[in-house]
Amino acid sequence: MPLLRARLVASLIILCLAQLPTTAHARGEWFEGLDLDSSLASSELVLIARVTEVSEQRIVHGGKGESVSRQYKFKPLRTLKGVFARDSLSLTSDDLGQWGSLDGPSSIVKDQFRLLILGRSNVGYVVERIGNNRVNPGPLTDEKDPIIPAIQTLLATLNEHDRARKVTLLLNSLPEAKGAGAVSLLTALDHRSILAAQLPGIIAAIKPHLISDSPAVRTAAATTLQKIFEADYLHHDDLRKEGVALLVASLDRPETILNPRLAFIDAIGFAGVIDPKATAALSLKPRPATLAESATRIAAASRLQLPDLRPPADDFLDELSLDTPHDIELRIETAETHDRPDTAPRLLRRLKQKLATGLNAYTELEALGECPRDVAAPALLEAYKLGLDSREQLFFCLAATTLADPRLVPTLSDILESGQSDSRSSVINALLKIDTDDAAKAAQPHLAGEMDLGRKLELAAFLGRHKIPDGYPYAIEHMSEPNLRDLAITALAAIHDPKTINEARAIWKTSNDINWSSAAIRALGAVGDKDSIPPILAIAQDAKSPLAGSALLALADMAAPEALPPLRVALASRKPETANAAARAAAKLLLLPNTKDDPARDQLAALLADADAEPYARSAALEALIAINDPRLPAALQAAARDATLERSNLLQRVETVIAEKKIALKLP
Repeated sequence: MPLLRARLVASLIILCLAQLPTTAHARGEWFEGLDLDSSLASSELVLIARVTEVSEQRIVHGGKGESVSRQYKFKPLRTLKGVFARDSLSLTSDDLGQWGSLDGPSSIVKDQFRLLILGRSNVGYVVERIGNNRVNPGPLTDEKDPIIPAIQTLLATLNEHDRARKVTLLLNSLPEAKGAGAVSLLTALDHRSILAAQLPGIIAAIKPHLISDSPAVRTAAATTLQKIFEADYLHHDDLRKEGVALLVASLDRPETILNPRLAFIDAIGFAGVIDPKATAALSLKPRPATLAESATRIAAASRLQLPDLRPPADDFLDELSLDTPHDIELRIETAETHDRPDTAPRLLRRLKQKLATGLNAYTELEALGECPRDVAAPALLEAYKLGLDSREQLFFCLAATTLADPRLVPTLSDILESGQSDSRSSVINALLKIDTDDAAKAAQPHLAGEMDLGRKLELAAFLGRHKIPDGYPYAIEHMSEPNLRDLAITALAAIHDPKTINEARAIWKTSNDINWSSAAIRALGAVGDKDSIPPILAIAQDAKSPLAGSALLALADMAAPEALPPLRVALASRKPETANAAARAAAKLLLLPNTKDDPARDQLAALLADADAEPYARSAALEALIAINDPRLPAALQAAARDATLERSNLLQRVETVIAEKKIALKLP
């Protein structure tokens, strides 16, 4: 009988364990956070192959050190992108780009199936590199591994020039995806969340992955849902409520793996809707088993502004160990800062305790930068008097930059005078942000010692705005350098020295150099030399002149309406530099009276929407349309947001930011 009871208990335990994610899942999923979108786009050859041979050669260095070079031979089984015309492919461990990592070449063994995403080197193929990392997916089950349909979907998106259709392809494939394929599709969706948030069916496509057997998939699904909430600038309540309900239901499962739990709670915090069950899930009663989950709950409750949960959170911070890991501690402390005037004194008290114990106070200094300025600045000043080390001074400066409080200037000046090189740049940033006469006087003695010319010119302009002309020689000397010209011209305009006009005229007359002449014309415009308008206008009217762009910018600085006809010609130029200069000039010229119906406005909108135009010219057109507050902007932004040629570009980030700020509803299929 006891044996039967023991067997019954054992069977129940096995049954329960079968319902829970395994430890292997928790710690051994190579595809956690897998992002193949960029690597597939830039790859030359993508294939499924079987490892047929592994060999190695050991090399001894200096009689003591030993390194290993491995050679791998693969039999191609299925080519997904590109052409491979041979029976086998040989690659070295150097080609694969991984040395001794958990899933590097050292773990590649004979008869494994592998997905190879290859780019080109000067000698042949190498594993595709994204940033400083090389993409080396783990072993596949076979040549029909579940990741392959996802790879095919991602490759299909490369042929779509419309980003909305890319998202539709991802959504159609997502419900059936599993494992690594699901993670890669969810991550690709993250990159296009602003579009996904406005397409029907997005929640239904993510739903099955919130209850996947794989912790990595559950984490990716919750993270994607969070990105959808963040991107939903139109605040679709139905979408948010449905998403939160799914997240809460997922939390109700017997989840033992930490990462998915944290991702679920984080996403609830970003949803922006109050759900009674979600509120219960964020409570600190009872206390979670880990600090990470406690911190995540506190941060989510803070975002949702749930006052009922605040007292336990306050107690939690007061009871928190002084040597709590930085990332967890910062999350708790910054969650407490929002609209809480009492948080700064509590952070200062904790900071004093840390310093007295011999611990660093980086976290408290950083968190003070997020507190209301009126209470944070005095707390920072008191903290500084306690004797901060060089790294703590750096965090002091970062907080000062965020707060931009004039009361911090004397202390920032002291840090500059102390010669702490680690903090110098951060002190200057803070003074620039504060932007008062006293801040300029504190920075003035350090202009000559600034080694970076771009930074020196930025400082020169800052001082010039506050009637300190010390930076004039640097500005006039470096205005001919194309990469420094805008900074130098800005400095000259800020300093506005009377001798600039005569010097710039002399340079234009005698230099016989395009760069110097261009700079001189820009300088004359920046300081408002109206007498130079006729000769500058003559140059602007010659669209083929290499000085035409500079002439238009100078005329725009002087608000010369005569520049409008050549502006229209320049906006249609095939030269990206000319079109870029014209768009920048338009931001000022189209603010002049009687320009609301000027054809240049249509040209700017067309330039922004033109997929064949250079991104920097399109960017200038965007900023011009924003500056003149043109009604054509929404339609042009719509076109740019769907333009696949802009993916992974700064311009697209700016486009999406403006769309969200102006709450423009996208017209999607």
